[in-house]
Amino acid sequence: MPSYFGVVLAMGLFGICSGFLFPGVITAQTILAKNEEQSRLASVNASLQGLGGASGPILMASLYQVNAVIPFVFLGVAYLILFVAFLYFKVRIHHKAA
Repeated sequence: MPSYFGVVLAMGLFGICSGFLFPGVITAQTILAKNEEQSRLASVNASLQGLGGASGPILMASLYQVNAVIPFVFLGVAYLILFVAFLYFKVRIHHKAA
């Protein structure tokens, strides 16, 4: 939507989704990791969040200069890949536990 309301709505939805996504992912990782892997997990989480926070705006701004729609398509594809990978590993973990 090419309006102020559309921008506010999109930012609100992004904030809500991020607010649910990140704690859930970190909690799932913490539950699945063994005790001796917890410190490595915390280090990887912290470093990748920093890397994403630093490289994300640069990448998305570069894509936005090519075309205003490309960053959203890129994020949609990235989230789809993340979702498929999550389902794959979830099924794999459940089969291993059974």
